[in-house]
Amino acid sequence: MVSRVVYGMANQKAFPAVFGKINRKTQTPIVATVTVTIITLILAVSFPLVQLAEFTSEIILVIWILINVSLIVLKLREKSPIEGTYTTSIWMPILGAIFGLSLLLLSLFL
Repeated sequence: MVSRVVYGMANQKAFPAVFGKINRKTQTPIVATVTVTIITLILAVSFPLVQLAEFTSEIILVIWILINVSLIVLKLREKSPIEGTYTTSIWMPILGAIFGLSLLLLSLFL
């Protein structure tokens, strides 16, 4: 999945263009896949599994918090909802960010 994110970011000019190239036969981003695989192997060999699992959980919580904060910003900018789309109260992403931050702080201090 990370290789697809790198591939997409390369197509949007956020990463070097070499990561946006795909294999003609398999239609997969080979350079991005190989690069992510090498980085993953280096991390797996360099750190204990428990430490990597904790770090992964913390990264996921940070991403969850950032998604909720971006939803709050979008909700505050929203003039009127687009017809046919799902809308919710601004309290849902606020609570999501608060709970995510609480879990992150608990994981860091326990």
